[in-house]
Amino acid sequence: MQNLVTQMGLSVTMGWNSDILSVSSAVLKLVFVLPGLLYMILKHCVDRYNIYFVYGPSKISSRIHASAINIVIISITLQQLSFTSLSILRQGFNDISVFSLIGFCVTLLFLSAQIFLNWCRGFSPISYQV
Repeated sequence: MQNLVTQMGLSVTMGWNSDILSVSSAVLKLVFVLPGLLYMILKHCVDRYNIYFVYGPSKISSRIHASAINIVIISITLQQLSFTSLSILRQGFNDISVFSLIGFCVTLLFLSAQIFLNWCRGFSPISYQV
């Protein structure tokens, strides 16, 4: 009977400690996360106001943005190429390899349409001042 009381005491203590730990960590998360989230929301609103009303329109050429977009598309194509080649080398031609190969071909079509033919210029939300 004495062993049973000792074992129950240990399990009650562990349960009580885990309850205290979980409640105190939840309270601490609320204390630190909620003001931080409020600060980030207010900072976003203030920064958005400052950027919109303080700074004038940019006078850089449109070629800089086009070059950045082309570089992003090239990097996505290289990532697709590495994923496709790894998939084919590791597993051979299975469903995932065929799907990644089709995705790589679509990415190549999009790359050639953007870089060589400039078909995607109409999707740009940026209006440039001359």
